[in-house]
Amino acid sequence: MTFGATHKLREAMLSHREDTPALPEATEEPPEKPRETLERIRGAANAALEAFDRGKESDVHSALARIKAALSAFGTLREVSEAPAAEGPVICLPKVRRRYGLVMEGLGDVERHPLLTSHLGMDAATARMMAIARQPRVVLRGDDEARLRDMAIRLHEEAGLQATV
Repeated sequence: MTFGATHKLREAMLSHREDTPALPEATEEPPEKPRETLERIRGAANAALEAFDRGKESDVHSALARIKAALSAFGTLREVSEAPAAEGPVICLPKVRRRYGLVMEGLGDVERHPLLTSHLGMDAATARMMAIARQPRVVLRGDDEARLRDMAIRLHEEAGLQATV
């Protein structure tokens, strides 16, 4: 979404399926059916990842060899071109940049969030998130520097908080 589009997010959501069955253990024998071959490849890939995480290089190579053997059951692999997903339109998000930001000292106390709701005019949920932070935070962004400076001055004078634009 950093680049202003959601199609990669959609692809990731479609590829993640929670209803996948448990993985069988991979063996050396080539399966008879394509689905069984794919399950063996998946099982061997998971075994390779687990071995890699444990630092067992020989087990990684063994699992990769099982994957290679299972792939040979498919014969020659052909290139598959990716067609655009017919799920819906690609949504492009506008790039939003604000010239100024109001930076406030960290309150570190969620109970002080009413200060932010009254002085900055923000909703209570956002004010609670800002108030809980112990480090300085950008609490508002905008293009009107004078408005943000007035808010910073009001925070300093009325609430005793350090704030700057």
